[in-house]
Amino acid sequence: MAGVKKKFAVGSLWFFLGQGVSNIASFIIFAILARLLGPVDFGIVAFASVFIELSRSVALAGLPTALIKDKVWDEDAASTAFWGNIGFSIVLALAVGGGLGYALTGTYGENLDVILAALSVSLVIDAMRATHEAKLQRDFQFKNLAKRTALATTGAGIIGVLLAFAGFGVWALVINRIANSVIQTIIIWQATPWRPRWTFHRDKFVAMFKFGIHLGASAVFGQINRRVPELLAGLIISPVAVGFYKVGGRMVNILFDLTITPMQRTAIAGFSRLEGEEALVRGYRGVTRAVSLVAFPAFYGMAALGRDLVILLFGERWAESGVIMSALALFGGAAAVSYFVQPLLAAAGKTHLASMRSLLTLLSNIIVCLCTAPFGTVVLAIGFAARAYVGVIPTLTLLKKAVGLPPSRVLADVFPTFFAAVIMGLTVYGLRYYVLQDHDRLLSLAMLVPLGAVIYAAVLALFFRKYMRVVWQDLEPLAGPALAKLKGRRPAA
Repeated sequence: MAGVKKKFAVGSLWFFLGQGVSNIASFIIFAILARLLGPVDFGIVAFASVFIELSRSVALAGLPTALIKDKVWDEDAASTAFWGNIGFSIVLALAVGGGLGYALTGTYGENLDVILAALSVSLVIDAMRATHEAKLQRDFQFKNLAKRTALATTGAGIIGVLLAFAGFGVWALVINRIANSVIQTIIIWQATPWRPRWTFHRDKFVAMFKFGIHLGASAVFGQINRRVPELLAGLIISPVAVGFYKVGGRMVNILFDLTITPMQRTAIAGFSRLEGEEALVRGYRGVTRAVSLVAFPAFYGMAALGRDLVILLFGERWAESGVIMSALALFGGAAAVSYFVQPLLAAAGKTHLASMRSLLTLLSNIIVCLCTAPFGTVVLAIGFAARAYVGVIPTLTLLKKAVGLPPSRVLADVFPTFFAAVIMGLTVYGLRYYVLQDHDRLLSLAMLVPLGAVIYAAVLALFFRKYMRVVWQDLEPLAGPALAKLKGRRPAA
């Protein structure tokens, strides 16, 4: 248990570092492109990308996750998964890049078919590295995965910015995405010596597919869940609305990558090494406590200052995106509870419950977004965030049914950080819009961000000391060795 916990923590750290470097580069590049290009360019590529992301989840079909979960690496099974993913991706690339693009062009723009055709190439490129990524993940080789993310984002971003300066317009964004896939695939192939064999075992494919079909369906439902607002904004309002929504959600996505995604990506490998339902429950609770410690203050702080952040970074023409950002940032609080349920169910071998949960979440998201989209992107974002909190109720019920974890324990695990973050967020919001409303944006942010951190820490220190000792036990495998090294280097008195 301790060894797995340490590997999980170190893997999360490497993923965090990779995402950190990647997000810094990505953010700088995104800000430059947002000032060079307009909502129309961003909107049409974001709208097309919705279909690409959905197709990518279908193409993988849960096969890489089946390889990660197995205790022993099976060469024949890995090769079978590789060729299966390649086959799925080629079929979907032809369907999306050809048929769907042609069907949508007349209504949503004459360039949509060509853009979809170009972006669909990335489906095949991404499938070429899926099995290699599974190999690295199951071996906890997250350092190589981190390097891939950072280098691909930086290299592809530079290409996109140069093309935007050269006047390529929307194609700067398209080529940027394709270049990212190519660079990632090259790095991953170099990072692992594994190579696919020219073999395909039908029985192994069927076994993996039966396991992965639920995870694949869950991934598709999850992608649709995240993309429903963008999809319906494009279909009901306009692709330009997708551009505003995309910019509003950009920094929220970066914050996800820094606070929740690192542990979520390592969770399936970590949970799968735990023996017994009780160990899985302890692992889930520990991860949830650790993530909520950072996620709640980060997201609620962003919600309080969203409009200032967007205008300061992207310009006044994106002001509408600031309100969207504030609404979407509230979603992050619910994610601290719900984002580790899927890896937990997969590790427990209850993938049918994972797919059922994703389907129910998808249906509720569609209903909410259909009702709110006609009123504009801001109302759409508010509805999407509100649905996430309502969705915590069935999630807690499912945890009780699947692994016997009482809802009261989950709520107790996150209440201290939730309470402290709410106090912090309300205080920061009140100061900004009722005390500092006439002050310079940059100066206000420089004062309020550190003040918010102090308020959050003070509330936890005053009211939840016992809770913080429990969280320290969760984080000790990661922080302990680092502190020990620092003490060892301290000169003797």
